[in-house]
Amino acid sequence: MLDKILTGIRDCQQGERYTYIDALLNIDYAITDNYCTITVPILSVNQNTLKLPHGGVVAKMADTCMGTHANHVIADGHSVVTSNLTMHYVTSAKLDTLTAKSQFFK
Repeated sequence: MLDKILTGIRDCQQGERYTYIDALLNIDYAITDNYCTITVPILSVNQNTLKLPHGGVVAKMADTCMGTHANHVIADGHSVVTSNLTMHYVTSAKLDTLTAKSQFFK
């Protein structure tokens, strides 16, 4: 696990990752004008005391995915930020990887 964290930090320092939290969580992005998908491997660093993905990680993924997508398609000189985010957790994730996807509907 430590090697993935250190690799992510090095990648961030070299401009290959957006932020240090992206590096810490080892987030991978796929972005087009129509969608954005991010994946995060479940490691002990992002688990809660029950050994499940921490809810804050899930919220960060949702926020990052929709914000990254919106900023990818917005006109130059403009940007968007989240003003409010509410999460309702209905079940726990018991996977090796979590995925978030945003998509614009026309």
